[in-house]
Amino acid sequence: MLKRDWQENFDKTALTLTRRVYRLIWVFYSLIMAIIGVNQILLYIFSFVNDVGGDYINALFANGLALIFVGIPLWAWAWKGVQDARSEPAERAFVLRLGTLYFLSLSGVIFVLSTAGIIIDELLLMLLSKTLNFRDFIGATDGAFAIAIPLGAVWAYYGHWLNRDLSALPSAPRRAALNRLYYYILSLIGLVTSFIGASMLLSYVIDAIFGTSLWSGNQETHLADSLATLIVGIPLWLKTWTPMQAEALTLDEAGNHTRRSIIRKIYLYLAIFAGVVGGMIAAVQLISLILEALLGTTPGGFRDDLLNSLQMLILFGGLLTYHRQILRRDGLIRTEIVSKKADRLDVLLFDVENGTLFSQLASLMDTDEAAINLILQNPAKDIPAADVAILPEALAFNPPQILKDWLRDFNGSKLIVADESNNWCRVKNPRQIAKSLHQLAEGEEIKLKEKSSGWMFAVYILAGMMALQILFILLMIVIEGY
Repeated sequence: MLKRDWQENFDKTALTLTRRVYRLIWVFYSLIMAIIGVNQILLYIFSFVNDVGGDYINALFANGLALIFVGIPLWAWAWKGVQDARSEPAERAFVLRLGTLYFLSLSGVIFVLSTAGIIIDELLLMLLSKTLNFRDFIGATDGAFAIAIPLGAVWAYYGHWLNRDLSALPSAPRRAALNRLYYYILSLIGLVTSFIGASMLLSYVIDAIFGTSLWSGNQETHLADSLATLIVGIPLWLKTWTPMQAEALTLDEAGNHTRRSIIRKIYLYLAIFAGVVGGMIAAVQLISLILEALLGTTPGGFRDDLLNSLQMLILFGGLLTYHRQILRRDGLIRTEIVSKKADRLDVLLFDVENGTLFSQLASLMDTDEAAINLILQNPAKDIPAADVAILPEALAFNPPQILKDWLRDFNGSKLIVADESNNWCRVKNPRQIAKSLHQLAEGEEIKLKEKSSGWMFAVYILAGMMALQILFILLMIVIEGY
């Protein structure tokens, strides 16, 4: 009955969207079952190394096996439906599919790197304490391995399909923008991780040199934690930030798009904001401690707090200085390129009345650094060579013969200034034509602005809620493992 309704319904937009969401829900549900099943089977296998047994371990094996037998075939069926629909170009470019691939691949890499940090931390701790033992190492990291292995497979598989779908997009600027989004998200994670690791390492060094009490407990543990955080964070940041920065330094069109990218600007402004706010807090704490010492009211743990505030001020200052220089360099390169292009840009403005359009445009361009040569041109006189032509709408529809002949041979850009006082409306497709005719028949003014479907907002909200639930489930698995 449902298939018959689909066949009889001429407007299949909502039905197509519903089917896409339906398939992706089954993919998420079955994939979670398969991940949990593999996780429990791996914990059961590691229990042999740890020489752990009992009803709990046997229950892990039974539950994991049941989840795998149900989850993997169900995932294969659901994902096959998603992949079969991929033959349609609209499906490959569909934002929900791309969002799903982004979420799964990024979730995989985040959890894999987090568990890798735990594994490296345990390994460094055993090396520093000179108590390296294979059985103890597996016993301390079995939960991390049980999470890293299935989610590593998720990262590899869906990362592969994300790259394929991005490569298949026909629009090169959009393809580059989506690729930048992936890299900048990982770069931000790597930057935060590296910053935390550097702060932990400096605190350890201060404690080791001055014998303060910033850390309590085993020194090897603190050193292993800081080194593991840096080992995970620095390579991730360098691997993702270096290609983005190298692309931004190029002077070609790709570099121009990168420097103008809103994703890059958000990344830089977030880093600058964190540097300003963190630096101000650290500076206030440092000045407050110094003033208290000068007034003779030195608080307890003064040296600890002073050194800690100083190292945080240095780190936040370095973060601010570096990213501010990057943002400033982007602006200088863009200004230089625009100035070079504008030096040879001649613009003819054809104005038929009293020249108000020319004066308005010229006043807006007074603050622009680009040296654009704006020329007011009478359309009835001889027309010189130019790169751009700007025409009022009335003149474009009814040009004099000299302008008509000139436009026929003109190969530059043509800009038409709309005039809202007439009854001319430009439509993009037959759907807008039908909509405009209905509005006129009902005595309304033509409104060509298309509204977003309410169903799309509902789908995005549901997808976001589901993504948060999945992250919560995976986070609980990590917590329960320790």
